Amino acid sequence: MDINRIKNANERYAWAKMLKCFMNQKFAQGFNPFKDVAVTKVDKMNIKQQLDIIVEEQTLRASKNKIDVYKKHFNRFVKFIDK
Repeated sequence: MDINRIKNANERYAWAKMLKCFMNQKFAQGFNPFKDVAVTKVDKMNIKQQLDIIVEEQTLRASKNKIDVYKKHFNRFVKFIDK
């Protein structure tokens, strides 16, 4: 749906109208964009647990290099806060 990458305003407007129609059809069919959102809720989590969830969510579709970098920074920060 990367509509802002379209340079021509008329093409962008036409694409937006098609997108609007598509989404209205989906909503009429019962689509709920909030239904599939996963919510992780725990009453009391420490910083390490919260960061672990964030890193996991951020690396779901990431490249191997990005995952390695995130884990490296995460492990360094965990060592820092454990001291």
